Amino acid sequence: MAERALQCPCLAELRSGPCGSHFSEAFLCFIKSTAEEKGSDCVHPFVALQKCIKANPNAFSKDVLDDSEGRETVEEEVSGEIKIIPPSWSREPK
Repeated sequence: MAERALQCPCLAELRSGPCGSHFSEAFLCFIKSTAEEKGSDCVHPFVALQKCIKANPNAFSKDVLDDSEGRETVEEEVSGEIKIIPPSWSREPK
């Protein structure tokens, strides 16, 4: 099922771009995640994807690179400069 989801045409550009392998690994990890908080066991693949995106800014639209939108005060510092920020859909409404 996860592999089939990854083959969706809507993901083709992400799969074939410079961070395709990182995207595929993070996406599959999230889909297959059995953690109580879905995806919480996928930190390392998502950090690798984030690093790749930052290393290849010309390959992504501005809204993908804009990391200020929707991130009020919820940040968790993890090993040095890497920050794990939960997606906006996972936060409690104010």
